Amino acid sequence: MERCGTTKSHIQPRNHGCPSRPKNHANSIEAKSTECGQNFRRIIKMIKHWNHIHSEYLTSYHIEVLALSIFSGNLGDLPWNLHQYFDKARALIVQSLWYDLGYADQYLSATGRQEALKRFETA
Repeated sequence: MERCGTTKSHIQPRNHGCPSRPKNHANSIEAKSTECGQNFRRIIKMIKHWNHIHSEYLTSYHIEVLALSIFSGNLGDLPWNLHQYFDKARALIVQSLWYDLGYADQYLSATGRQEALKRFETA
């Protein structure tokens, strides 16, 4: 298993420094979108917009990994599903979140993690 900070030709470093496999990640997003329906991608877009307005403490990659971890099955009730994202993401932001080749949230400082949590609690 690769450690964050090391790369091979098929592994791309993300803006947060941890390597990822973009094709595998895109395939995971596509598979989850097929499983959950069109609201899966809508929720990700809404959360990314919310994050942009609220100081961008989380990377887009982290937001996507949270969504992959949180959702399963049909997401037919958009308002409820958005509530569930914020509710369940708080517990995942408190601790480190492993995904694929490393921690999706390794870029977060202790202060950044606390600031992100504050924003999630008031969302």
